[in-house]
Amino acid sequence: MKHLARFLVLVLCFGTAHPSEGCTIVMVSQGKIVLAGNKEDWKNPLTKIWFISASSGKHGRVRVGFDDMYAQGGMNDRGLFIDANALSFTGWQPVEGKPTFEGDLLDTILAECATVEEAIAFCSRYNIPGPARARFPIADRTGASMVVEYGQGQVQYVRKTGAYQIATNFVITNVKGENYPCTRYRIVDQMLKKAADISLDLTVRAKDSRGRGRMSSLSSAVL
Repeated sequence: MKHLARFLVLVLCFGTAHPSEGCTIVMVSQGKIVLAGNKEDWKNPLTKIWFISASSGKHGRVRVGFDDMYAQGGMNDRGLFIDANALSFTGWQPVEGKPTFEGDLLDTILAECATVEEAIAFCSRYNIPGPARARFPIADRTGASMVVEYGQGQVQYVRKTGAYQIATNFVITNVKGENYPCTRYRIVDQMLKKAADISLDLTVRAKDSRGRGRMSSLSSAVL
């Protein structure tokens, strides 16, 4: 029997923060440990977490967001994590011949997908308008992760190639070399590069490297 990887999702939602700070998502893995954490910076202090039971053909899932009850991110009962980074318009255009997805993208992926590969297959079937103004980090219980984004004139699936993957508010496939245009990204990248081992504390410190707003809520789940 295979050992199950531990999958911890740490969601820290901030009520008072400068809009330019945006969201920082960190997805890391080492051996059987898989960690994903996000920091949502927004002016609304009314953070929410809600649970949806599994139903026929749909995975159970936990969603996090604000009092508008629109999911900012979450995790399902198969260990799939998803979140989003807001962007200015990326230039996204639909591909001729593909149907257009209409609905709640984050919740649909959590309800229907169990792995990064299944999420890629799902996204590949549709024209999904979401990447016009956002990118979507996704990780699963095996340690695989990737970010869906629109860059270089097409939808890109940027896979994790090392022990960690960071997502902030810029399109990484438009970046040349390591000239990352985001201070938060550079700080977290250096922190994780220097770390000898992955830990819960490291993940929390990495995603929270710019400091907290005045109001916060913390939730965690272990699979």
